Formats: sequence, structure tokens, C-alpha cells
Amino acid sequence: MSHHLAAVILEDSSVLIDGRKYWEVGDIADTLVSALHSDPHLIVVIKPANYQHYEGLIRLIYASTRADMPGENLLYTTEDGRVITVEALTSRNRPPSD
Repeated sequence: MSHHLAAVILEDSSVLIDGRKYWEVGDIADTLVSALHSDPHLIVVIKPANYQHYEGLIRLIYASTRADMPGENLLYTTEDGRVITVEALTSRNRPPSD
């Protein structure tokens, strides 16, 4: 059974994971790798403190890629409280194609 880990995007430069604040992508990735060793089916639920902190979100997504976290295990809490996959988030926010 997998457990959920909350990742709160505090601001553009920091992410709060399991009560600890991180600024560097490498530190975030190391934390995710460690958590994945404990539970390979770990689900990370992203909860922005402010929905304008895109850089913090990008940091977390990049770190999850470096940690080899399966994309379907990375979820995002929308402004209306729904929890969706990051893939669904990016697909609905794609720029229009030429």
C-alpha cells in the first residue's frame, strides 16, 4: 500500500516536504529518492500555498524526474480543490499549437 507525501509550494524558491523546507532541486530529488526507497509506490500530492508560484512547481516536477518518480504518482491540487495528475495539468495548460 502506498502512502501520500504532501509537497507544499511555499513560494517560487522553496518547497515544503514532510515538514522540511527545500530550495535546491538536488535536495528535493534526494528526499524523493529516499522516500521512494521506503515506498516504491509513493504518491506525492502537490499543494500550492499560492497558485502563482510556478517556479517552485517546476522545481518539484524536475526533481521528481531526477528521482525517477513515475509521472502518475505525482498529483496536483487545483484551486478548486480537485486532485489531478500533473500530466492532466500540463495537457490542459498547453499553449495553442500553430
